Parts: sequence; structure tokens; C-alpha cells
Amino acid sequence: MSETVSPAYGQPEQNRSVAEAAGEAVFRDYGSQMGWGQVKALMQDRRHVRFPCEIKFDVSLLLPGECTHTFPNGSSPEHGYVIYIHPQFATQLSSVPFLALHQIWFINQGRDASLDEAELFGSRALGIPLEVYYATLCDLAGSLGGDELC
Repeated sequence: MSETVSPAYGQPEQNRSVAEAAGEAVFRDYGSQMGWGQVKALMQDRRHVRFPCEIKFDVSLLLPGECTHTFPNGSSPEHGYVIYIHPQFATQLSSVPFLALHQIWFINQGRDASLDEAELFGSRALGIPLEVYYATLCDLAGSLGGDELC
């Protein structure tokens, strides 16, 4: 990933700048109309997603009200990740980019990632204001009864 580097410890402004730049790079390469096909392509693009990952529409590992969560396939990031997305969204594929981009930030940055940075990355990758991205995530969580998550 030439445009996305691991953030330095303890430097929130630098971390936000990295999230913003990485999201803008995704937007440049995938455009403003990111849908299911673009998300699948993005997940294979090592310029933007550091490690292998796939999406499964499966609720078994999600907490009540949780839309999505990422789990590693093994002890090393190189083994890849699975982004579990609530099956309700399998019929609402226009929602998947919002959910997947949020998780991709955590795949890329690991333990150094923050929720704020993930939201900034996702908003920039979709080319929308941060407030709109966050409100959409909250609406998606609310549709599952996860209002307390926002």
C-alpha cells in the first residue's frame, strides 16, 4: 500500500491525516458510486487493503445490534480476515460499502486504529461528508436495534 502507511503512535493529528489521505486514494481509484462490485474489487487491491479479506453475511459472531465485525483467520495478519456483516444487509447491498470501509480501516491499521479514523477513512473513500457517513452508520445500526452503539 504505497499511499497508506501505518500511523505513528501517539500522534492523533497525523493518524487523522493518514486516514483522510487513504480514503481519498480509494475514492480516486473507485469513484463516488461504490457498490458491491467495487467493494469486492477493493478488498483484493493491496494498494488499499493490506491483508486478504472477505465478507460473510453471518450473524453468528456478531453481538446483538452489531452490524459488522472483523475477525482474523489466524494468528498473523497475512492469514487474512473475515468481515462478518449482518445478513439483513445481504439484501441491501448499497449499505455494504459503508460497513465494509469502516472495517477495512481496522484491517489496515490493526490495534492502532480508532473509530474516529475509521469514520474519516470511510467518508473520504465514499466522497461524502463525515457527518453523513456517521449518520448512515447509526441508521444502519438502528435498523438492527443497535441505537445504543451510536
